[in-house]
Amino acid sequence: MAFKEDYKFFLGRSDLYEKNLPRAFPLIMKNYCTPQMVIRLKEIGDYEARVKYEVLILLTAIEKIMKQPKRISYPFLSLADTLAGMLNFKQNELRVVEYKEEFKQKRALVASLMGTKWLDKLVENSEEYTNATDPKQTEM
Repeated sequence: MAFKEDYKFFLGRSDLYEKNLPRAFPLIMKNYCTPQMVIRLKEIGDYEARVKYEVLILLTAIEKIMKQPKRISYPFLSLADTLAGMLNFKQNELRVVEYKEEFKQKRALVASLMGTKWLDKLVENSEEYTNATDPKQTEM
């Protein structure tokens, strides 16, 4: 009996979500984005195709833009700054919990810019990997 009630509640919430989803984009753009943010969002290559119609993709794009507060016109310089910020980040003895959360944010930003498999290609192109003859060595 409880399952049926939970399922009815879920269906009602799901219908409400689907009904309000098209209203979310204008609400986010009007109430939560500055004019500069709107300009930066429109500069995204697939803005008209994907970002404008998919709210979750819009929120992901806003997250990427928000984590880079200064406008850098050189994407590789931005990537280098982000990577250096993560690698040079040090723990303060007084802020153990905050350090962990901040490091996770920096790691997520690097992963969003570089992907999660960027070290795989770096290792595959190394001389030690190409010269490896043992199958167990190449499985790494």
